[in-house]
Amino acid sequence: MAVAGMLAGIISCGAEQPPQQSAQQAEPAQQEQAAQPQKEPVQPPEPAAQPQEQPAQPPEQAAQPQEQPVQPEAGVEEPAAQILRPSRIFPHEQLDYAVTSWVGNAATIAVNVGPQCLTEDGAPAHFVTYTINTVGLMSRIYIIRGRVTALIDAETLLPYEYAENVKAGVGITGGSIKRIKLEFDRSENLLRYYRAERDRRPIAFRRSREIPPDTHHLSSLLYFFRYYDDYEVGKEITVPMSDRKRDFHIIATVLREENYVTSPGLSEAAYVLEMDTDFGSDAVRQTSLTVWLDKREHYPVRLDARTRWGRISASLVRRTVTENDAPADEECRDNPSEI
Repeated sequence: MAVAGMLAGIISCGAEQPPQQSAQQAEPAQQEQAAQPQKEPVQPPEPAAQPQEQPAQPPEQAAQPQEQPVQPEAGVEEPAAQILRPSRIFPHEQLDYAVTSWVGNAATIAVNVGPQCLTEDGAPAHFVTYTINTVGLMSRIYIIRGRVTALIDAETLLPYEYAENVKAGVGITGGSIKRIKLEFDRSENLLRYYRAERDRRPIAFRRSREIPPDTHHLSSLLYFFRYYDDYEVGKEITVPMSDRKRDFHIIATVLREENYVTSPGLSEAAYVLEMDTDFGSDAVRQTSLTVWLDKREHYPVRLDARTRWGRISASLVRRTVTENDAPADEECRDNPSEI
């Protein structure tokens, strides 16, 4: 379970796309441009002998109207600017991975990025849901079925909360349902832990602990790498992490660049990173990871985990991006993985 949970967290992805200017953001610019021609007609009445000197002056005069429209409309546009803050996560992206191990085909993992929504504090965020299902012989040995979901800030890429609703256990027993929730309080630098004692009971608060500021979780780790833009062979990257029990670091080294083959059969470039950590758990202390990130958009195309149980690999088989048809000012409702 620990390894599969780790894979689910590591494979979390939100596609990085260049921030796009919304229609509401474009309106002030159009208003400013429209305001400029209104003041230009004031100058033409001057003598025709000076037209060669005047072209240098209109840009200075046009610079003043650009500041004036902002003041009277500031009270109207401030909420929109907060709602439509540029997102580093491309909404409505799904990535499908096939997981293999020593038993052959072991599991499937689907990562779905939901549309932008607003937290209680008005910050834009995205729900990212990972659906995990073991298949074939692996399901008979050890079953893992369910989903985990993280609510991630659209700008900082840090997690607000993480919820897990997964059935896991020895295959012949059918497993048992595990339901937990983590809340990251960024204002107080606290992590709150919730858990359900039994399958059908509601989750209840268990304890909280202090955490360092601006720490990631496994579910948000690759969003950090998606937007990181200073890759260089030989460079070492350190990411602070917080989990239920402890704080730790992920140390990633950029090994090399190499080509990989996409599902349509095209050759693309990738960065190859090696990650080392204990992942906050003795069960996976001997685990090391090698991750292939698409060089252009930095989404993971392959992951190899070398564990004491053997190698586990996850390979991207399909990437689907659709348009965001949800309003940007919709509130972030209950976590999809929380029941």
